[in-house]
Amino acid sequence: MLNKDNIKINSVSKKHSILGSKNNKHRFGFKVYFILAVLLLAADGLIIYAAWQPSYQILKVNGQTYKLLEAKTAASMTKGLGDRSYLPLKEGMLFIFSKPAVQCFWMKDMSFPLDMVWLNSSRQAVAIKQHILPSTYPEAFCPPELAQFVIELNSGQVQASGIQLGQMLNY
Repeated sequence: MLNKDNIKINSVSKKHSILGSKNNKHRFGFKVYFILAVLLLAADGLIIYAAWQPSYQILKVNGQTYKLLEAKTAASMTKGLGDRSYLPLKEGMLFIFSKPAVQCFWMKDMSFPLDMVWLNSSRQAVAIKQHILPSTYPEAFCPPELAQFVIELNSGQVQASGIQLGQMLNY
């Protein structure tokens, strides 16, 4: 038998089952915001992770290939290859400056000798200094011309690859 109370309960139950209760609406909204927040944090984490990953350029010159770690920030340029105990034979560092200038380098905190190649904004070798020893610190090595890029390689690699003044280097 039907009575008024049953009808009210049923109509209220139907209303709540279709639209959900006020608490369920809040839970659904919370879930949506929570999922969006997690996705945004994950995306932000990926961006930060990518920013902290080292960037490399590949230098191919006269049949030799070198993997050059990019130094673009003030911190990475200041540290350079310092505090490393060695550098793999076919690796090096590429210093990328925002504009051409007289870029001077020294051997602070270095443990092994280097060859340095200064390039102008067209990536043409404007200065080369070979077999620079760690013991030369605090002496600074500067190019006679403006340079926007500097490549550091293991000592002997400029000669091994045949890099010469005036040569265009592509990476």
